[in-house]
Amino acid sequence: MSQSVYIHINGIEMSVKGQYLRSNWAVLVAGSSSIRNYRHQSDVFHAYQLLTKKGFQKERIILMAYNDVIDDEKNPFPGKMFNSENEVNVYPGKEAISYTGTNVTKERFLAVLSGNKEKAGGPVVESKENDDIFVFYSDHGSPGVLLFPASASLHGDELVNTLIEMHTQKKYRQMVIYVEACYSGSMFHELLPKNISVFALTAANEKENSWAQYCYDDGPFAKMCLGDEMACHWMEHSEKVNLQLTTVKTQAETVKKLVELSHVQQFGDKAVADNVLAVFQQGDAGIFPEALIHFYTSPSSVTQQARVNQHRAQSKYGTGGIISLSSTLSEFDPKIQDILKGIKFFESAPHTVSHLRFLNHRAQRSNEPAVQAELQTEIEHIVSADHTVHKLLNYLSSNTHRSFFTHILPNSINFDRTVNQLLIKSERATDPNLYRRVLNIYHQHCGFPSEYETIPIHKILANACNQGLFSTEKAIQDFNIFLENNLESASHF
Repeated sequence: MSQSVYIHINGIEMSVKGQYLRSNWAVLVAGSSSIRNYRHQSDVFHAYQLLTKKGFQKERIILMAYNDVIDDEKNPFPGKMFNSENEVNVYPGKEAISYTGTNVTKERFLAVLSGNKEKAGGPVVESKENDDIFVFYSDHGSPGVLLFPASASLHGDELVNTLIEMHTQKKYRQMVIYVEACYSGSMFHELLPKNISVFALTAANEKENSWAQYCYDDGPFAKMCLGDEMACHWMEHSEKVNLQLTTVKTQAETVKKLVELSHVQQFGDKAVADNVLAVFQQGDAGIFPEALIHFYTSPSSVTQQARVNQHRAQSKYGTGGIISLSSTLSEFDPKIQDILKGIKFFESAPHTVSHLRFLNHRAQRSNEPAVQAELQTEIEHIVSADHTVHKLLNYLSSNTHRSFFTHILPNSINFDRTVNQLLIKSERATDPNLYRRVLNIYHQHCGFPSEYETIPIHKILANACNQGLFSTEKAIQDFNIFLENNLESASHF
């Protein structure tokens, strides 16, 4: 289809010959639930507001969020949510959210993205071969997986295989995916092909955490974080620049410089990043001519357009950053300190520290039994999760696996060395089918791991698969029997 259109660039009217009639689609996903994960839902709600303000058609945005934070009694501003210190309410309203509660699953996400209405049970991306798709996901991750609040985790090969199938079926022209999660680089590293017209930007590499943004010590949001570092930076950048004059590549490089606590990564087809942001983040005006899509401004013009607010988490309420349990112990009652000091593996899940501090902060300012009980319940969850991790590591370092550890650690066999091999290493499972099988066995007996268990459990089982501990059918069956007789997960919350 060919059609002449007129475009205004810097006040100059240009007549160009359009080659394709294109539409934009967007899928926005918050993969967590509860007030403890306030920032993930506020991230995607902010993204929804950004896209609609830029002219994106609401019916082409599929928004997935548990939607339980907005009315939580612990929300300092019921009915409102904020993603930064600018005091702008980002909540889009319940009617804007396509999938809520237990409908936010990996199965529905993949169905939505690939346009499978039957499996999704609701609105899906109905893109065609000339359409462009933007995907933004915010939540927790572990090596090789992204988490969902009401289902098993999404594995990197599952996502990439869906993208490959979509490309084969000509369900899109180009796609940009932004992922805000710990270990997010592991979803694409050595997995995402460079020839399927997909560009991915991740908040972290394959072996590290990503971090929260706009975290406060005092005020109404005391001990809470409103957003995530990479997520806030890309959206604040998009709000400040001209999307028709700024490329995806410029945004990626800008965000990479602004994010301080992790290493932003780029994967896939870098040519897709040569498109201007308007192709993916702005409503379609019917025709996007090639002249506009690959339009470049001068370096000075790009620099001027790319100026962003570079301060991170600075506010009248304090600063955010890397928060560890050991560095915040003094905030707690001495009796609670004694309990927390005995926990070995809590530091492996640093994202959970802020919520514990939040509950402790409330308990110190309230004599209500319910508030005190909530803090006590949280501590019990932590202790239970720590016991679960400890039991699993004890099993994997038992006599059953002594010959394996003698091979890799000939000088000594001890628990601390096993911890280093299974818990500290951050590597994606090299055999995703085996890893899924082992995880499914764990889920069958223990349910989905609580947030205090999620990262250590995923790491332990991925590393155990990689190191050959489940290389035989007998080893897998022994693991199944062990879980059935000895292990119960901390409750999922």
